[in-house]
Amino acid sequence: MTTNTDSAAARPPEDLTDLPGLGAFIAARLREHFPRETEQQRQLLALAEEAGEFVGAYRRAAGMARRTGGWDHVRDELADVAITAHVTAYVLDLRIEPTDTSPAIPHRTGQDVHHCVMDVAAAAGWVADVYLEPEHRFALDAALYGLILTVERAAHVLAIDLTAAVRAKARVICSRGWRDQPTATDPAADSGGLAETSADGDQDGGREWAAAMLDVADALTYVIETSPHGDVGRFQRAHHVLFGPVQADDQDDAPQEALR
Repeated sequence: MTTNTDSAAARPPEDLTDLPGLGAFIAARLREHFPRETEQQRQLLALAEEAGEFVGAYRRAAGMARRTGGWDHVRDELADVAITAHVTAYVLDLRIEPTDTSPAIPHRTGQDVHHCVMDVAAAAGWVADVYLEPEHRFALDAALYGLILTVERAAHVLAIDLTAAVRAKARVICSRGWRDQPTATDPAADSGGLAETSADGDQDGGREWAAAMLDVADALTYVIETSPHGDVGRFQRAHHVLFGPVQADDQDDAPQEALR
């Protein structure tokens, strides 16, 4: 296997919808700010997070969550999943293209909107499952391609112009900083903690982290409770490790509010 180098990714692609080129550029910039030895794990976690945020945005827009949200957020989060999949492919030194083993996830649910949304989370979870089993990593390219197919299918069913959404999101990504740094007044700066200054400068990275974790919890719960497929064990295990056992809706309001 060859190793991707960053020399060809010094600038963003002229066409911001060139997802392989965009993925290479973003990966190269991230390598300037994060350690290379953990970049694969970082990207797999990022991919899981973006899929969870997409599901969370959909639930809010569809009136299926405690909070409400707009459809523009759904569009933006789906674009994030597509972009992050290509960044992950670059980091893993893979090419996303059709193979005989690419999963048929986007074809199993027809036009059902809820199922297509769940399939995005399931496909991202499958990428993580394959990565965590070293003997199965030969199938990572197929898993990532399956995720891209699933994202495209979801965009079609949700009437999202994925090309326009990716272009808009890429402009934002390429114009912002690549890592927020703790400030001198941040206790975590001296303690080695993980708190970071938020993107809007309010020095409240903890609040953003809590909101992101709410998105992940909402997404996991949604998949567990509504999936028509029997294999939700990995989502239940993930929820149990991160948040404890899944609770009924009338039981979980208090602890979730505590994270806000």
